[in-house]
Amino acid sequence: MLEWEHRIFFSMTAKRIWKTVHHSLPGSLLMDTGIAAIRGALLDVNAKPPCLAVNIGNVHTLAGIIEDGQIIALMEHHTHQMTSGKLDDLLERLCNGTLGFDEIYDDGWILYP
Repeated sequence: MLEWEHRIFFSMTAKRIWKTVHHSLPGSLLMDTGIAAIRGALLDVNAKPPCLAVNIGNVHTLAGIIEDGQIIALMEHHTHQMTSGKLDDLLERLCNGTLGFDEIYDDGWILYP
């Protein structure tokens, strides 16, 4: 399957899933597990801001810094490229603001400052 065919297939599949769920549960919210983890952290009344939410999924690792109910930094990376040391380093630098876009992008994924 070509890249553009994969995107069209994924888009059509996602649309069918959304229609099915929306029909059964009108007003429901569908999201990726990484975003769901950050959403949950935004709603946690016991979290002391700023806080770090991390979702380590089968394919992607997503981390976000949350402060005053807002996502102030977001990083996504391929999980298979992670080691515990690398993850520790990336998260520490995400938190202290020294993790750069080019470093993440060149290593295989993306950072949203």
